[in-house]
Order: sequence, then C-alpha cells, then structure tokens
Amino acid sequence: MRQRYEFYHNPNFGSGPSNNRGNNDYLLQRYFLHSDLHLGAHLRFFGQFMSSLEHGRIGGPRPEVDRNVFDAHQGFMDIVIPFTEGMSAIWRLGRQEFEYGSGRFISAREVPNTRRSFDAARVLFRVDKWAIDGFWGKPVRNRVRAFDDDPDPNKSLWGVYAIRRHSLLPDGHTDLSITSVLRTSKACLLRVPHTKCVIRLAPGCGDSHCHGNTTLN
Repeated sequence: MRQRYEFYHNPNFGSGPSNNRGNNDYLLQRYFLHSDLHLGAHLRFFGQFMSSLEHGRIGGPRPEVDRNVFDAHQGFMDIVIPFTEGMSAIWRLGRQEFEYGSGRFISAREVPNTRRSFDAARVLFRVDKWAIDGFWGKPVRNRVRAFDDDPDPNKSLWGVYAIRRHSLLPDGHTDLSITSVLRTSKACLLRVPHTKCVIRLAPGCGDSHCHGNTTLN
C-alpha cells in the first residue's frame, strides 16, 4: 500500500490545471494484492492485482499513470531448469514487470501511481558471475476501469540484457544490452538518452538500440 499527497503551485510554469490561486493538490493511492505459489524447486506461479486511485486533482487523472481501478498487474509462470551448480535458466511466461539498469529505457515505472507491466516471454540465464536475460513482449496499456488493461497492439519490445558482477568495488557490475522497439503506426520516432549506438529503421517503424555500460557503486 502506498499513500502519497502532492501539491503544486503554478504547475508546468502556470500552464497546467489549477485553481484561481494557481494551486493543484490531490491524493494518490496504490494497493497491491499478490500470491506466490512454488510447486517444488522447478515450478512457480505468481499473480498480482493492482488498484491505483486518484482523488481531487484539478483536470482529472492523467492518462496511464494516475488511475486504474482494479486489474491484473502480473500473472506469470516460471519453469526453472538447473544445468550445473553454477548454471541455470528460468523460462518466464505471462504478464510481468521489466526492470533493467537505471530504468531510463525499460522499467516498471515506480514513481507514477500506476506501475507498468508487459505481456511477455523471457528466459533468464545465470552463468557464474553473469546474469543474461532474453525477452520479447508488449507493454500493457493501463486503462481506467476494472479488468480492461490490454497489451498495446502497436508496440513490441525485444532484446538481451547482460550483467556481470565484479569485485573492484561493492556492487560493481558491467551492463551490456541490445534492445529493439517495433511500432506499427506511421509516425515513429523514439529517442533514448544515454545510448551508445542507435540504428533507426524506416519506414517500418523499428528502432534498435545497443548499449554498453560499466557501473561502479
């Protein structure tokens, strides 16, 4: 459960919705209910419901991020395949959250009232100090009413994200990724900050991004 009160004076430099004093204040609420079932060491079922509510905002709830009365936020199945002592794979299928790197490009969107999930298939490899994820999915569109969320038919996402831990500093790691976003709409331009190389595909509305980064914390 999360309760958050927000107050803005002259939001968006005076261009946002406000009262005659330039103020806009409101309450945001978010609730989760989940179940996690493990059948032995190799099979797992996870389900999570979410309710995000907004009260009192002048201009009403902002699309996608403020209000979602009640819906299935996550629901996936894990199949765990151990290969050796230091190597394993998890096949994950269903509605799930993605959280990679700093979250600038792919994240569950923690700050807004409504978190983001994906209808996706993912394989998670663990090999010694490496964690390698391969994924394909569609972002879920957060709608206002109960049980009306659905995958976006115009967007698809696939990629590989790899992390290698090292001991130079505590929690030090190297991140490598290649990601592609495909859109079926005609007007497509996706700008991703802090990207090492970008390949833009037109007019098929596809964007591919490859990114390497080393983090020392």
